[in-house]
Amino acid sequence: MRFTPLIPLLLIPGLALAYNYEPSALPYNDAPSDLPSAIAIGVLTDEGIVEGYADNTFRPDTAINRAEFTKIAMGIRLRNQQLMVDTTVCFLDVHQSAWYAKYVCAAKEMGIIEGNRREGYPPESWLFEPARTVNYAESLKILYGAFELTVERDDSGPWYVPYLAYAEETRLALPDVEVPGHEMTRGEMVRLFVRFLAYQNDEIDELLEAQQGTDASSSSGTGSVDGSSSSETLIEEESSSSASGAIVSSSSESNVVYDTSSDTVVRADFLLLGQLSHVIAGMSVMSEAQPFDITDFIIRLRDPAVSVDSIFVYDDQRRYLGRAPLTSASGSNREYVLHLSNGTVVLPKEEERSFYARAMLKPDDGGGVSGEVVQVDRMGVEGTGVWNSKDQSRYSSDNFPLCQTARSVISTIENSGREENILIAGNQMRLGSFRIDGVMTEHDNSADLAVTHMEFQIDRTTGLTLNNVYLSSDAMSDKMPCSHNGSDIITCTDIAAEYGSFEDRARILTLYGDVSLAPATDAHLRLRLSVAGAVNSAGSVRWTDGTTTFIWVPGGTPVASSTLFR
Repeated sequence: MRFTPLIPLLLIPGLALAYNYEPSALPYNDAPSDLPSAIAIGVLTDEGIVEGYADNTFRPDTAINRAEFTKIAMGIRLRNQQLMVDTTVCFLDVHQSAWYAKYVCAAKEMGIIEGNRREGYPPESWLFEPARTVNYAESLKILYGAFELTVERDDSGPWYVPYLAYAEETRLALPDVEVPGHEMTRGEMVRLFVRFLAYQNDEIDELLEAQQGTDASSSSGTGSVDGSSSSETLIEEESSSSASGAIVSSSSESNVVYDTSSDTVVRADFLLLGQLSHVIAGMSVMSEAQPFDITDFIIRLRDPAVSVDSIFVYDDQRRYLGRAPLTSASGSNREYVLHLSNGTVVLPKEEERSFYARAMLKPDDGGGVSGEVVQVDRMGVEGTGVWNSKDQSRYSSDNFPLCQTARSVISTIENSGREENILIAGNQMRLGSFRIDGVMTEHDNSADLAVTHMEFQIDRTTGLTLNNVYLSSDAMSDKMPCSHNGSDIITCTDIAAEYGSFEDRARILTLYGDVSLAPATDAHLRLRLSVAGAVNSAGSVRWTDGTTTFIWVPGGTPVASSTLFR
């Protein structure tokens, strides 16, 4: 089912038009026959809030996950206005390019959602778990926020009790849902949404009457609000996070969350604290003798990197399979295991499948440590043969690259001038300019990002000499001297913070020098930052995140080349 992203309208009671609660023919092949569902689907379809699948089905019995539910709630809350959101980086497990990121982040900004409480962790490290099926109590809490209904919290009992009690008092409760942790279906979702719409429009009596008393006669007291139901399945706002992560069922399209990043290459790079990383490991698996039911993904880190909170696992279709928590730490190894239900991932016989992993990093104030080296020692799968039920395992023997944690990261270095220009002799001529962009850790106000050392390779014609080389910044009118000494290397070391600091996450650094030319017909000059470096090998650029000094930058060789003067 598609949900039309009707973004922004603040629904104002008294100004909304009356809804049509009369039963009508629905444009779905599987439209439910019971009046409450039929009326609810009809209202939300007429309002353009929901649509069916391309095969003209509605699939009312299919589960709805937290990302989908939040998107629809925000669509109703903010209908007919442009969605305004300051950032799409708001939860550690919500990728900024995910289709639902702007709706989830807008809901967080408005205080509609908070995330899954994690004992011992600060709120900014709480997870959203977009793929997990939304439950009844969570649905009520999100809708109260979306419709701006105030519910007084009561810390004397389970967090969900006031929300269920308020629903009973206002006749918003679904009479056939008695357990707060009940996992919601699409049919139940539309019946709940239409009650909130009717209540806000002061038409709850009309709605219940149109439903011919099916709900009205039983809307007072069928829900459980005494706290007797187990709260262990309630993983939203006020409760503990699931230890094993969300397991996505391949049989239910609505529960599937995909990795929307276009980058699925395993590479050496920096891991930004408090964020979901790039791909740090991958493997291919094939079962030659029989189908293979994978029940466990095992990822072991080679170094004791305490900054890695968990590992997110995906398949070759970019489907999110779940979060692998830390299960053991001995010596220099830390092992993360994702447990899957039987039948979640089954490898057909003689068919190769690939899987990859991203690391979820702890924030700086939640146990994350700048400068840690992170390297996957091995990645593997375990499970059973489908035909003989015998245990099987497969492990990758790849040598995975070294990565390093940081509070801020240099993302790109590039030429900020023209591709080519005229070479002119003279004093303090521009030799080349480089734009350096970076990313700061979200919510880490004390993080810094500053270039401290740069080495430039000089590509020049014989007969061209340089003297008195200086470095300047777009933030400064002054210049600082760099070392040249007639060689083919210009070294700018101990770069002061006023030149290299990234207060606005970008900086343009420019080199100036005295240029002398011998008579020549094809003189040229270009500067290069030639070596990217690695964790254990210094490159052309060194920088700091406010805690650690790093000797390398991401990217290939050369890192960047300046304007070609000739």
